[in-house]
Amino acid sequence: MYIFPVLRNKGFKIFHPSEILLGKITTQSGLIPNALNRQGKWELFYGGDFNFYKFIQGKAKDIKWIDHPIYHKNDSKYPGYQKRNEMESKSDKSSPASSHLPKLEYQHSYKFSSDWFTGNIPYWKQYVFPRINEKNEKICKYLEIGSYEGRSIFFLVDNFPNLEATVIDPFERIVNIAGSKIPLWKRFQENLEISQAKDRISVLKKYSGQILPQLIVEGKKFDIIYIDGSHFARNVLEDAVLSWLLLERGGHLIFDDHGFSSKNPMMKPAMAIDPFLSCYKEEINLVHKGYQVIIEKKNTA
Repeated sequence: MYIFPVLRNKGFKIFHPSEILLGKITTQSGLIPNALNRQGKWELFYGGDFNFYKFIQGKAKDIKWIDHPIYHKNDSKYPGYQKRNEMESKSDKSSPASSHLPKLEYQHSYKFSSDWFTGNIPYWKQYVFPRINEKNEKICKYLEIGSYEGRSIFFLVDNFPNLEATVIDPFERIVNIAGSKIPLWKRFQENLEISQAKDRISVLKKYSGQILPQLIVEGKKFDIIYIDGSHFARNVLEDAVLSWLLLERGGHLIFDDHGFSSKNPMMKPAMAIDPFLSCYKEEINLVHKGYQVIIEKKNTA
């Protein structure tokens, strides 16, 4: 049986399968049919493993669909959360600190058209959120490269009052919502107003290649850095090297889309992430490796 948990918006338009399950192996994101009746040609959705998709494309008759409303909170009852023991690194270890975290959820009604973050919350809760709590009442400085509509950044500011965030994104894309085209920058600004946290979020509306060197010169440091910008390997590598210089000792660096594949051979973040891990292995503690990669900067680095 091939299970496709699917998220729908209020208009019943399928726009985000969270996972595909094949036996004990799962992959994030997935396939979407090009028609709401789930018939016709299968199309690749943003993210996931291309070879895995090709393998299951001919098995549509065995698919069981599970539809869910949009989830704006970290809900353990959400059926899309499947164990991924076969896909995760043996380096994963349970974090006792994560069990002491309060219930986390969005505190405001934001405007989001897609969800590429919710499926990662269990891993962030286990490995990243305790890092924020370790700061107690001290400020935890967070840098996010690539925010899109702000789903991840607003989740963090809603749940961690000691978080001080910096966002880097040119916000040049267009969001297509129910046939209407909305500038991404306008959508992010709307969510920023809704968050009531403008005083805690610094927005740098430029490319990371322009901003990161400037932050290094200014002597900025961050406790957590999330790289989720360009998917081109050369850009990911540039973001990684520059971000490493901005990361505090004991801090966490998070890469998104390690499992992302594209017909364009240069649009594969893993081509940059894996060599980076090799080059900096003496300074890194590998915390988690799956579709996302989470590393810790050693205190001796």
